[in-house]
Amino acid sequence: MKNFLFICREKNSNLDHHMFNSFKNNYCNYDFGFFLLSLKCIGNVDFLIWKSGAEKEGVSGGKGSDQEINDHLEKKYDAVIIDCKLLKINMHKILLFLKKKIKSPICLYLGFDKILPIYEIILDILEPKLVYVPNLYKDYNLYLFKNKNLDKFRETFMGLGFLNIKYNLNNYSFDNLKSLPKSNDIFFSGSLSGNSSKFRNKVLEYINKNFLDLKKKIIINKNLDKENYIINILKTKINIALAGNHQNLSYRHNEILFLNSFLLTDSTFKNFKISENYSALDSITFNNEIKLKDLIYFYTRFDDERVKLTLRLSMEFKDFYCPKKQGEKIYADLFN
Repeated sequence: MKNFLFICREKNSNLDHHMFNSFKNNYCNYDFGFFLLSLKCIGNVDFLIWKSGAEKEGVSGGKGSDQEINDHLEKKYDAVIIDCKLLKINMHKILLFLKKKIKSPICLYLGFDKILPIYEIILDILEPKLVYVPNLYKDYNLYLFKNKNLDKFRETFMGLGFLNIKYNLNNYSFDNLKSLPKSNDIFFSGSLSGNSSKFRNKVLEYINKNFLDLKKKIIINKNLDKENYIINILKTKINIALAGNHQNLSYRHNEILFLNSFLLTDSTFKNFKISENYSALDSITFNNEIKLKDLIYFYTRFDDERVKLTLRLSMEFKDFYCPKKQGEKIYADLFN
């Protein structure tokens, strides 16, 4: 078994506690949840949360003195993985501190919603062995990074939001949730804030104004508790997922497919490597209102076709969304 250290960004006291709880219980929460579970399939993982000012005092994992924490950083691991979001706090100071302190090979988890050219400084200073990117673009030119850095990019996948979906490391399987009878036609839950609002608002306005013969549930800027959120997905024929603030993918895309439910999404989904795992992209993506209308009416009227495609999508999803398989790929990339 290999030994890893994962250094995570600070949130706040409540979320820090939730992150530790998720890590301890093997929940596939947060954007890095799937990646952490993949590491656990091939080794022992220490999980540390960055605290403000840690470039002066060390990294706090919630236990031990500053000296013990510094010793932890300097401990020899097979790899230290850094969540790059923590580096937005005080980039240069933190980068130099980590470069000086860490005595092990470094990898990065690059989970920014939009990866800007300025972030390449992280790679240039830390010189990571590999960079793991959830929702990796098919076209690497979109990153505007140097080729030597792009060659280090490896694909991983986002977690399952905050649903507390547990992964059993003894038999390498996720908890299963039973399907429910469909009592709703269309379901969307999300925000209309930031850069996503214009596109999302256009699509959702169209859905609300049309399909008057269908039962719709559109929830904007309001968080459902996880039980009701899951139930709404399971009870709905067509679950809508739309591009995020920076035309990125959201937790929702994975949540819907994990729950063996039908996903309908916009065509930006095709820009990401994850889409290569699906054999029926044109059947679940739309690029204009006409295509959206056609797909919604087709899948609400022809249940057999929707059920058949849902099963196919679920099988394809579970084939790649497997921490054990991802862990084996990480092991091969790092150690073979």
